[in-house]
Amino acid sequence: MPAESFKFEDFHRDTQGELVWLAESGAQPVGFASVYLQSAFLHSLYIDRKAQGRGIGSALLAHVIRTTRGRMTLKCLTFNRLAQAFYLAHGWTIIDSGESAHGPYLTFEAPAA
Repeated sequence: MPAESFKFEDFHRDTQGELVWLAESGAQPVGFASVYLQSAFLHSLYIDRKAQGRGIGSALLAHVIRTTRGRMTLKCLTFNRLAQAFYLAHGWTIIDSGESAHGPYLTFEAPAA
């Protein structure tokens, strides 16, 4: 989803019950990942557009996988081709599809550790 569709005030509500990791470059936050630990579900992985392409998303994703128990899954909206390519390039596989309030999505599973 576009960053403009989110409000900072909603972050706490939207990540309730999740573990959140913050990526920083210098003292600047440049991204985050949030995971429902009990189900090993990656709810959010976001890297600021200005910081993309520098390996930050790859490093954050690797850290999340290393520190989360169980085989991780995530849902990715089908219109988000860049995210799909990112996860496929990191060895994730598509295991299902469905429909959400935001549109159709694909379910991905992380590669075996």
